Amino acid sequence: YHTRLHLLDKLENFATMTSVTYVVSAPAPSSSALSALIDIVGLTVEVSAGDSVSVTATTPNALTGVPTSVVGTSWTSAARIIASSVPGLMGDGPKQTALVEGWIEAGLSLVSVLQTEKKDAAFKGAVEEFASKVEAHLSGSKQTYLIGDVPTAADVCLALWLGAACVKTAVANLPQQTLKWCTTLCTHDLLKKYAPEKLPSAAGGGAPAEKGGGAAAAGSSSFDDNPIVKKVKDEFKLECTVYEHKLCMTAEELVSDVPIPEDDSHTKNLFFKDKKHGLFLVTLATETTINTKALGKMLGLEGKVNMRLADEATLDKCLGCKKGC
Repeated sequence: YHTRLHLLDKLENFATMTSVTYVVSAPAPSSSALSALIDIVGLTVEVSAGDSVSVTATTPNALTGVPTSVVGTSWTSAARIIASSVPGLMGDGPKQTALVEGWIEAGLSLVSVLQTEKKDAAFKGAVEEFASKVEAHLSGSKQTYLIGDVPTAADVCLALWLGAACVKTAVANLPQQTLKWCTTLCTHDLLKKYAPEKLPSAAGGGAPAEKGGGAAAAGSSSFDDNPIVKKVKDEFKLECTVYEHKLCMTAEELVSDVPIPEDDSHTKNLFFKDKKHGLFLVTLATETTINTKALGKMLGLEGKVNMRLADEATLDKCLGCKKGC
């Protein structure tokens, strides 16, 4: 999920040249979803403020001289009109299109939350209930997105609406799969300007995900006394960002559960202990395998090399962390 592939790049390539003219209006902040769809399609259309959603697409008819207009006055029809020029954005075939529209209809509960000026605990419950619905679907279907493994208009609209609704109702945590889905979409280059500055964290703890990348970035002040952080900053004079996350016992779990900015890469840290040569902290790409004998040669160690992973007591004493940090 977090290999940082450009998951929406396929859609970017479908920007079209068209003689169709569009007039779009919608109430903010829900209108951000339509603005995002317009960017994906490659249109140059401003979404004006309005009390209700409305999209009019007018196509000239050279034969009759009478233009043809299609009007949408619901969020679903508005999304359909804007997205129709991009193959797959409304799903592949009638069955998937119906699913896309069904999800957008379901997301209107989030629009209601965004458009009201009232503050009510029930609105927070509605957002959490919707997030649970998405979680059950993603977990049960084993799909990356709501309809298959390619994002659709439903993913775009609902991820932006959910992120904004969480901020408005102070929902601090989202279920795991829902957070991954929402973060992946909201941090994409085409969508991040329409997403909230901070997204919720995973249910169970952690700091909010940053819009710029999606990782739970903790304030570095709480780690200033950590031996690793001090060495990197003070001795090596390197700038660094400290991320706080739950314990991850495998590299695969780290990649899956800890989102990071698109331009960064996950790594794994192996702390070795050798009776003769001492302690070594080795940082590798998550997919890299290592041979300790070859590592010994790379480090210039002479004589017998018997490197083993250090125990948890040594980790805590020397690095100030537990296994899985």
